[in-house]
Amino acid sequence: MTDEETKKTFELYKFDLASHYVPEGSDREQKTIAMAKFRSDGRAFQFEITGDMATQGINESEFKKQLKYSVGVTTSEATQNFLEQLKDVIDNYLSSTPGIVDAASWEVVDPLKDGETIYLKLPTDKSGKNFQFKTNVKISPKNYSEAAQCSSVHFTGEVKAYFNLIDKKAGLSFVPKTLNFDETEESSPFPAPKRVKA
Repeated sequence: MTDEETKKTFELYKFDLASHYVPEGSDREQKTIAMAKFRSDGRAFQFEITGDMATQGINESEFKKQLKYSVGVTTSEATQNFLEQLKDVIDNYLSSTPGIVDAASWEVVDPLKDGETIYLKLPTDKSGKNFQFKTNVKISPKNYSEAAQCSSVHFTGEVKAYFNLIDKKAGLSFVPKTLNFDETEESSPFPAPKRVKA
């Protein structure tokens, strides 16, 4: 990382975990997941990563009778340090914010598997027939064989923090805007941030 990158500071943007819990006696149903946005020096930013594919194309699995899709990406040391910074933001929030019930029982999940691989979840539309991101290959939830012939991935999107209110687990969630395969241009996980509109 450059000196400029290491000086960046990150925070959760206007997030209050306690407000996501339903008060006792309320008729409202308790939601399972609360999401929070990150800011870098007060600004929104996009997350970019280019890496070798750690999976044979797109993985398909079933969770609660729904098909889920993901792709594994091998990360660089700079990206690993960046993700560790965001993980620390969540950890510090849970340990230092007043009013969080059972704060010590929360677990912050490491986004890296085997120390270097992240698995990017690939969202679909409500019909389940289309992926909800732009890509340079012809893939869909029904046919994604073309991705299996590729060796690298370039991801552009947003990284958010998730908080599972039931299991008391928190971590990073990656929301793709663009997922291109076999691009050779290297990217930094610290792109120039865009200014936040008040």
